[in-house]
Amino acid sequence: MGILTGDANLIDATLSEVLSLPVERRQELDTHGEVDYLLVQYHLSLVCGPDVLCSLCRLWLTLYVESNQ
Repeated sequence: MGILTGDANLIDATLSEVLSLPVERRQELDTHGEVDYLLVQYHLSLVCGPDVLCSLCRLWLTLYVESNQ
């Protein structure tokens, strides 16, 4: 929700809590690697800004769709 609203404090708190879990427990709860994906997205948005992030998202989506055809 914080990513959608731009609430950096909510995002930081959530990621800190999730990342503080032991790796094995996090993998049990996140079998599809979505936490890692969100973490990358969050850091890219801080470093690159929305335009670059949007371009990267389109690229990743294209690669994902093409790899699943």
